[in-house]
Order: sequence, then structure tokens, then C-alpha cells
Amino acid sequence: MVEIVCPHCEGEIELPDGEYGEFSCPLCEEDFIWEDESGHGDVSFIESENIELSYKLAAIAVIIVIFLIVMVIGSAISSIEETDTTTWPVEQVEIVEISNEGRCCGESQSYYRVEIKFPYDGNERSTTLKCNAERDAEAYVEDNPVGTTIDIRVNPVKGESPFFEIEGGCPSPEYTTTEIVSSAACFGLIIVIIGFEKISEVIRSKRQG
Repeated sequence: MVEIVCPHCEGEIELPDGEYGEFSCPLCEEDFIWEDESGHGDVSFIESENIELSYKLAAIAVIIVIFLIVMVIGSAISSIEETDTTTWPVEQVEIVEISNEGRCCGESQSYYRVEIKFPYDGNERSTTLKCNAERDAEAYVEDNPVGTTIDIRVNPVKGESPFFEIEGGCPSPEYTTTEIVSSAACFGLIIVIIGFEKISEVIRSKRQG
């Protein structure tokens, strides 16, 4: 039998000769790893919770990547479901009233609603501009005050909704799928590296001790 000190409770415990791997302390019931590092009988222990940390960090990184990919796919599906207005004729109208109505929930995702009123065919008409972020909605209202002339696309099919569409939509920086996935992968890699560095520090401290 080999007598060692538990890395958790520092109590003295006995292990079978020549057996290495993960053990549970009979005193505090915490897990630890007892291994032969040198191959010459010199043994040291590494706290298993630090090894598990790297797996947890890697799992978090994978979850983040999957989450971002799902968001990209959801955004792509949402854009497919939207009405194609690129062929609608473009006309210019003057804004007579504009306001940021705040956050609103749509069928597939929430957005920030900007209400715009303008004269058209002798009547006052209105349309809704959907912005992904509050700052984008606020910026659009600030950049397009009452009296501003804007381009709108008009539905050529009379009576069919939507009737109007703001040309260009709500300006907002867009990121490609490659940029999003690459950023997530880099972030995940950093997390994994930090986890392995933590384990290396523990191993070095045990060797020095």
C-alpha cells in the first residue's frame, strides 16, 4: 500500500501499490487522480476537477458555436419567408411624421418598430420600418426628421399587404455567416486554451511541490 495525502482534505489515505488513475477519498469523498508521471516510480496527483474544467470549457465553446449557427440559420429562414420587394417600383415621399415605437414582437422574431407617415395619392399613409436593434431605430429617426424625402417601394398589386416598403430597410451593420462562425470558433478556442493552461499550472505546481 502507498500512503498519500488527499489534495482536498489533506488527510492521509492508502492506495494499492502500482495502481494509478482516478480515486475517491474515503475521508472527504472528493475525486482526484493518482498517476505515475516519470515511469520510475515517482508519482504525483492532479486534481480531477481541474481536468474536468477543460471539458466544461470546451463544452461551453461548442454550445456557443451551435447557438450562433442556429441564429444564422433562423435569420436565413426568416429572410426567405419575407416578401420579395426588389421588383416593386420605387417612389419618393416626404415624411410628415416619424416615431420610434419601441420593441415589438413579430411572428418569427422581435424587432424595434419605427412608424413613418407620408402623403400618397392625396391621402396620408403609413408604413412600419423594422429595425434589429434599438440604436438602429433611434438613428433612423434622428437621421430622417419630418420633411425628409425618402424612397419607398410600392406594391404593384393593389390591396395586397404589405403596401409599402422602405427602400434599403433599417441601416444596420450586417455580419456574414463566415464572420460569425469564425468569431465563435476563435472565442471557443480561447476558452479551451485557458482551460489547458489552468491544468498545466496545476501540474507544474504539483511537480515543484
